[in-house]
Amino acid sequence: MKHLVSNHTKALSRKPPHRPDSQVARRRRSRLGIPSTVERRPWTPKEDRLLGTASDEALAKKLGRSHTTIGKRRRTLRIPRYPRPGTWTPKEERLLGTMSDPKVARRLGRSIASVQQRRQLKNVPSPIPCRPWSPSEDAVLGTMSDQEVSRALGRGICGVKRRRMILHVNLKEWPNAAARTGTVRKWTAAEKRLVGRMPDSKLAKRLGRSYQTVARMRQSLGRPFRRTPHPKGWKPWQVRMLGILPDRELARRVGRSLTSVQMRRRVKGVPPPPPETKPWSYKEDDMLGTQPDEEIAHLLGRTPDEVKKRRTSFVVRFRKQPPSGQQNWTLAEEQLVGTDTDRAVARKLGRTRSSVMHKRVRLELPAFHRNTWTEAQERLVRTATAREAARRLGRSLSAVIHKRVRLGLPAIGSSRKKRPGMEDRAAGGQAGMRA
Repeated sequence: MKHLVSNHTKALSRKPPHRPDSQVARRRRSRLGIPSTVERRPWTPKEDRLLGTASDEALAKKLGRSHTTIGKRRRTLRIPRYPRPGTWTPKEERLLGTMSDPKVARRLGRSIASVQQRRQLKNVPSPIPCRPWSPSEDAVLGTMSDQEVSRALGRGICGVKRRRMILHVNLKEWPNAAARTGTVRKWTAAEKRLVGRMPDSKLAKRLGRSYQTVARMRQSLGRPFRRTPHPKGWKPWQVRMLGILPDRELARRVGRSLTSVQMRRRVKGVPPPPPETKPWSYKEDDMLGTQPDEEIAHLLGRTPDEVKKRRTSFVVRFRKQPPSGQQNWTLAEEQLVGTDTDRAVARKLGRTRSSVMHKRVRLELPAFHRNTWTEAQERLVRTATAREAARRLGRSLSAVIHKRVRLGLPAIGSSRKKRPGMEDRAAGGQAGMRA
């Protein structure tokens, strides 16, 4: 006992190994009011002064701490986060409105759109006042492209586009909303004559225009749409072969699908070729249904479709083999089902236990139980000794003895000497079993 107490004292005095303080351990420790065993490095005033001067990730590498620890310390001291790259500083915002947006963008190294968006967000007016539009200038909008209007009026292209969109003025070339871009090229009479004579994609490539431009011009002129020919169009020699070769053979030769060949033959009004099949013999008819159609077709030198059509015409049903590769059930195998347990029958027949069980359920046979005693087995238990009956029946000695007790038979044939009081106990046990 003293030895156990000394070992326990040594174990308590030994310093526990350092393990990471997990979240579950911290939560459990805080509930129990136990202080942490991990020594945390205290923050120095010099480290606190560095917070907010750089990003948390940069300070984490510099101070040797995690960025989550630095962020938590910074939020505790209510120090704002260091601005990310691209963030507007107060010094940069003071330059907005003092000069034009392009000059501010060049000085700050930013884009003109970024400067303009920031100025509008801060509600800073533009330093260059906009020149008002006169009625004569508004009348010029739409009569020519926006670029030509910009050069004629001395205004920017963006201002011309914005003014035309505000007044809902469309270009004279295309009277629709898609013509508001203003950077279109006028169509010549020679170009318009080509519209509708070839596919839009081919004409667009030829004229150096976009597909949508050609399509809109064709729709405005009311000319029909021409489809692009299929890259694998039917050649004259391929059409001549329709109805001469079987569809499957022609599809293999021309590199097309069977459906494509059949549809093309129907469009051309070509009847299908007559089937070149040899007559069926009596021996071949007898083989139908004995094996899968593919195997019979390979043996007879015919196609599987031909074999299937012949079999269905004679109403011959083919029993497919199970996917496991096992053969169909014979009459002798079905008679063996139910005479023993499913596992034993499966072991005898070389099948799976589930296969035997499903077959027994289909035959509506009850499950076999080894513990069931037959009349012949009970007669053997009555006449022979317990040890002899156990050996001949393949059961345990205790099972035979229990059966003799249930039948009210004495335990005869036991070679062991009975101790005093064993007979009374056996008699009491038999009386209890009978009750």
